[in-house]
Amino acid sequence: MKIEVDNRFIGELLEDKKLFYKKVVESKHLFKKEDAWAIDAQKFKDVIEPKCTFVLITDEHGTNYLTLTEIFNKKGVYYHFKPHRSQIFLPRRYFVKTLKAMTAEEIKQYFKINHIGI
Repeated sequence: MKIEVDNRFIGELLEDKKLFYKKVVESKHLFKKEDAWAIDAQKFKDVIEPKCTFVLITDEHGTNYLTLTEIFNKKGVYYHFKPHRSQIFLPRRYFVKTLKAMTAEEIKQYFKINHIGI
């Protein structure tokens, strides 16, 4: 299912995989101050969080950033930059750079091994 904000495509909800998928261009979408990726806050709360376990963001270089919606919710920071709507930003340190699919438990284990508090 395509997710749109103000008639603009922001990502795709793959309900069978419990995954929200978003493609980004690092130079345009990375919030450098927080070194973070963002998702529209209202769509996250209303659509993504209730239906997804995973958030997968892929940049233009093919790097995959995988995290859990619960981490986005716990560690995300809200900003509102007009003319956009409020967004929730999650620093890249809370993502796993991966080339393969991972389970929620594997992601939690990765953060535990690497001493990243979630």
